This record gives sequence, C-alpha cells and structure tokens, in this order.
Amino acid sequence: MPSFKDDTMHLLEATIEKYGTAGETSTESAIRDLLTDLRHFCDQREIDFEDCLEGSLDVYLEEEENAKKE
Repeated sequence: MPSFKDDTMHLLEATIEKYGTAGETSTESAIRDLLTDLRHFCDQREIDFEDCLEGSLDVYLEEEENAKKE
C-alpha cells in the first residue's frame, strides 16, 4: 500500500510535468513557475507566502531529522 508521501510525490511529479509542458522543459523551470503561481495564489487570498515558505523549511528539516533517526 502506498504511503501518503508516495501519493504526494506522485501528485507533485505529475504537476511539475504539466508545468514543464507549458513552455520551458527543464524541471527547475517548471518548479520556478509552480512557485510563482503559488505566490499569485497567496496574494489573491491574502496569505503570507514568505511565512508559508519559512514554515515549509521548518517542516522539511524536521522530516529529514526524523528520517535519519529511523
């Protein structure tokens, strides 16, 4: 049975692939475009993107630390 993270990675890969087909084909460009659209999304909904970005780093570092302990 796939884990939540496996499902999340599959969705992210599919999303990034779709962004890549919108013009430039590099993965880095697709991720840049996705982040740009997330910034616009946050602006439209008055969400602090920078706060979300900082929070994501905290969660990422915690997950990496937990993975090392396992």
